[in-house]
Amino acid sequence: SDRHVHLPTRLVIRKIKCDEHSANTSTSCTPETHIYAVRKMEEQRPREPELLETEQQEAVHYKSLSPQELFLPEAMAPAPSLTIPDWVIVSKELSIFVVDSGLTPNDCDALVALTERQCRGQYAAYTYAKQTLGCRDYPPLATACYPAVHRVTHAIQNTLSPKLPLKLDEREPHVVKYDISKKERQKLDMHTDKSEWTFLISLSDGCGLDYEGGGTYFEALEATIHVQRGHALVFPGKLRHCGQRISKGVRFLLVGFLVDANAIHNNNMNTTNTSPIGTNTTNTNTTTTTTTTVTTTRTGNVQVTT
Repeated sequence: SDRHVHLPTRLVIRKIKCDEHSANTSTSCTPETHIYAVRKMEEQRPREPELLETEQQEAVHYKSLSPQELFLPEAMAPAPSLTIPDWVIVSKELSIFVVDSGLTPNDCDALVALTERQCRGQYAAYTYAKQTLGCRDYPPLATACYPAVHRVTHAIQNTLSPKLPLKLDEREPHVVKYDISKKERQKLDMHTDKSEWTFLISLSDGCGLDYEGGGTYFEALEATIHVQRGHALVFPGKLRHCGQRISKGVRFLLVGFLVDANAIHNNNMNTTNTSPIGTNTTNTNTTTTTTTTVTTTRTGNVQVTT
């Protein structure tokens, strides 16, 4: 009956560059920009009785649906009881946003544990990702991920695409797992998604908590975005991006591709240059880091300050 209350998200920008006094001056070093979406949680507090009753009624409804029915446009259309409170703009020009999906750390842990139990280690290669699990193929997982997928999908439709009807692609949503058991499982090469909008809901925390490294790199932004558990990274599928390599731990994402509801999409990925950007070379230079904290607003681009 309790929930975490999320404080507003802010962006922390770190620009890592070569140490000017490094002894290894013969090797060039390209500065790397990392954008971290961070927010703290207040103490738990009881839900309002009216909201709790609405959520219970909503749960009764969606738990009565089949995995295929859960993710149809009709099931996504009604307003969810818990809505997206705000949109954090990473880049207005590129339409990259971070939103709070409403998932608590406990919710994320439960989804990860359920995913592992359902697949029993039998992940499939879907799109370019080497370890994925389609939620529609596993009824318990489909039901568990529905509230967050519903909230994010409904918000994208109403906020970013009010004139173009959207729907989840017929194979969506799916869970992606990165680990270090094999080289190809550590990252996802540069690509575009065959979607109008893509959302990536993080089920794991980086910065050494669940994994090291990682993040989503955008070619046009020239930066890697890192989000916390419960955050959703939202962007147009046409943007070239890749999943940066993790060097330790395990990273889980709940992913959805939203497509034009009036069009037929047979594939989810466009085959483009599959060479990873920023992860195919190792630089031995020492680095220095500049950190800038940016207060987020509803308008304007985030500017990187070195």
